Amino acid sequence: MQPIELKNHSTRDFIDQVENLSHSHVSRCWHCLTCSGGCPFREDMDYMPNKIIRMIQLGLKEKALSCSTI
Repeated sequence: MQPIELKNHSTRDFIDQVENLSHSHVSRCWHCLTCSGGCPFREDMDYMPNKIIRMIQLGLKEKALSCSTI
């Protein structure tokens, strides 16, 4: 599966920031739900981890950073 290609420069900058800080490649996420299904804290989150990753991929910076999951 190919990483999501985004044309919006600010979206790519946000993804790069997250990947640099987390040492993870969120742009390569397949959304298999392993992170959400195995998370012991999922009941206390407003968004599952896979939803946060998707928000990052779509460049929804404000929404991702304002949620209580993080």
